[in-house]
Amino acid sequence: MGNPNAAANLTAPRWKPGQSGNARGANRGYRRVLKASRAASLEAIETAIAIMRDPEQPAVARLKACELVLDRGWGAPDQALRVEAREEGTKSITIQFVGADGTLSDTPRGTARQPEPPAAPLRLVRPDGR
Repeated sequence: MGNPNAAANLTAPRWKPGQSGNARGANRGYRRVLKASRAASLEAIETAIAIMRDPEQPAVARLKACELVLDRGWGAPDQALRVEAREEGTKSITIQFVGADGTLSDTPRGTARQPEPPAAPLRLVRPDGR
């Protein structure tokens, strides 16, 4: 025989009307992972510093470790995007690179390649398959 209170448990809410059932907005598993990550953060930054200082490590790993250490210590640099339309119906965007001192660069650093058009036209399909 099953639990005689099982039906009552399904119908009775554990919180008052108007109160959220998940007031914190995160499940217990997420909170446990967050707590464990924060507890290991000192070890993680020490590992990044060790990789950064180890000349035996590949340059890519050392640079990524440097970036991580600087971002954690000083915060990631701001990346602003300003979009201006010269006239109504503008269909292109020009990207200008700004140096750390705020000056605009007149020379482009790279040329964006136009994407290849698809071989066949794209067809949107609804979730129901139509």
